[in-house]
Amino acid sequence: MRCFIVALVALVAAKDADVNRPVAKVIKLLEDMRSQLEGEKKSEEDMHDKMACWCDVNGKDKDATVDAAGRKLMELEATIKGMTAKAADLSGSIKKLNDEITANTESLQAASDLRAKEAAEYNAEDKDMLLSIDSLKNALVLLGRTNSFLQMPATGLIEVKTSIKKIINNHDDLIQQILNPTDKTLIAQFVQAGVAVPGYTAQSGEIMGVLKQMLENFQGNLSGATAAEDRARDEFAQLKGAKNEEINSAVDLLKAKEALLAKTNSARAEAKEDAEDTQNSLTADQAFLVDLHQRCDTHEKEWATRSTTRALEIKAVSEALAIITSDDAHDTMTKTFNFMQLNQEENKLRTRVASMLLRRAQRTGSTVLLSLATAVKLDAFEKVNEMIDTMLKDLTKEMADEVKHKDFCNDEFHENDLNTHDNGNSIEDLDAQVNDHASNIDTLQDEIDALSKEIAEMQLQMQRANENRKAENREFQVVIDDQRATQVILTKALDKLGKFYGFVQSKQEPAGPPPPMGSMGAYKSNSGSGGVMSMIQSIITDAANMEKSAITSEQDSETAYENFVHNTNAAVEAAQVSKVDKAATKASEEKAKVQRIADKNDAESQARTLANYNTELHQSCDFVLNNFDARQAARSQEMEGLDAAKAALHTA
Repeated sequence: MRCFIVALVALVAAKDADVNRPVAKVIKLLEDMRSQLEGEKKSEEDMHDKMACWCDVNGKDKDATVDAAGRKLMELEATIKGMTAKAADLSGSIKKLNDEITANTESLQAASDLRAKEAAEYNAEDKDMLLSIDSLKNALVLLGRTNSFLQMPATGLIEVKTSIKKIINNHDDLIQQILNPTDKTLIAQFVQAGVAVPGYTAQSGEIMGVLKQMLENFQGNLSGATAAEDRARDEFAQLKGAKNEEINSAVDLLKAKEALLAKTNSARAEAKEDAEDTQNSLTADQAFLVDLHQRCDTHEKEWATRSTTRALEIKAVSEALAIITSDDAHDTMTKTFNFMQLNQEENKLRTRVASMLLRRAQRTGSTVLLSLATAVKLDAFEKVNEMIDTMLKDLTKEMADEVKHKDFCNDEFHENDLNTHDNGNSIEDLDAQVNDHASNIDTLQDEIDALSKEIAEMQLQMQRANENRKAENREFQVVIDDQRATQVILTKALDKLGKFYGFVQSKQEPAGPPPPMGSMGAYKSNSGSGGVMSMIQSIITDAANMEKSAITSEQDSETAYENFVHNTNAAVEAAQVSKVDKAATKASEEKAKVQRIADKNDAESQARTLANYNTELHQSCDFVLNNFDARQAARSQEMEGLDAAKAALHTA
């Protein structure tokens, strides 16, 4: 606008005597001004287009980012709620499984204790019953050697009574069940009677009958007890297997649910962190959008005002140029300049001021001073002073605006450099953390694989121990059956031999004169019969001892097996717990690795954003920063020239 004022003042107040030369200068000046204004307009339009493009691209990108973040937040909130409900359900299931495992374990332990107690009672009763049966058999053998108690040696009768009395005392309940009152009275009288009681002679057959009945009942009870013990052992084995299978299934399910719970909690924590990061990013993006809209709106308003003003200025210059170059204006100015008379002193002053402004314009290259120098030659002092004041005010404002622009550029470059440096360090740290997490994950996976192999090996050892235990138990049953059968067979053989040799000895005639010549003499039993019977009795004793030893060994083996199973199960459980812990730690490491990778990607995206902004700053600021001192110096010299011209005009 100031160029337009200079041109009009020069046109209206022209007082030079030369007709063609001043008009030509004004026309040249107006054409130069129009070219300069159009060039500045083109440059500002390019800058405005870049700014508009920057606002549009960043606005759309951030709008899309904000929308995506909002949708992601809603999805994450739904995921977190779902994970929370799932974790609560898994926790309830885990508690229920723990209660079931505890109840089944306690039930199995109670059944094991009861089975051990029953086995101990059976072994004790079995031992007592076998001893009682042997005693009854011996009593029947001794009683069977004679026809009456009177013929039995006193020591034998005492032995029989002692054995029967002991049997009655040890099996009182059984005696009450198998004998009627008459038989019980008969046995009681027999046990309590003296050694030589004639009255019992007639009852010897009845007593033997009662003893045989007792023997048969005892043998039947022993067989029943053995069968019941075998059934109880089989039933307990089945119960134990079923309970162990149920417990193992529950333990496997518990471990699976605990692992799933750990994974669910890890996923929920990851979703919460992701939601927090997304919320932070959304807040930052929203703040950026608010600042972006403010900047872009301010720029658009300034651009609208600036483009309108410049268009008006170009229009005014063009219209002035058209007026001057028209034919009517040319004729009018020709007549005017032919009759104008200039004051010589004023003309000299104009020339001096114009020369001073021209020299300063040549040193500084200022088109403003050049225009003013021309205007001084053509215009009145009052209008020139107004022009100078307006130019000084505009130059002062331009200098201040450029200082603000420079400070803004320096601050933005400094902040961009700091952010770029910090972001670069963050990328290096995150890359190192990603590598650390990857190494930890590999180590944990190796440890989990080792634990899996260890668990499989311990389970294989338990399976082998179970097979060995079954084989040992089968061997034990065979040994027990063999030894008991041996005892029964040898006892029967010993009874037979005892009856025979006892009868022969009782029939031997008293010592007398030797038999006549040719007579066979009295029958004598085999001299080796005593050794054979002793040997059979020794074998029976050895078989009984071997049976006891086999029972003890079986109990020891069963105890050792149970201890081994208990210790191995404890070791397997500890390994499973360690495996679950390491799996949870691995999941945490994987989650942390994913988070660090996401953080690294965000940091790299931020680095690209910072680099793009740095490029935009260079496009907007390089010209100002590189030419700031020269432009400020030129404006200062321009202002000094204007002040000098104004001072010179005031002295006129």
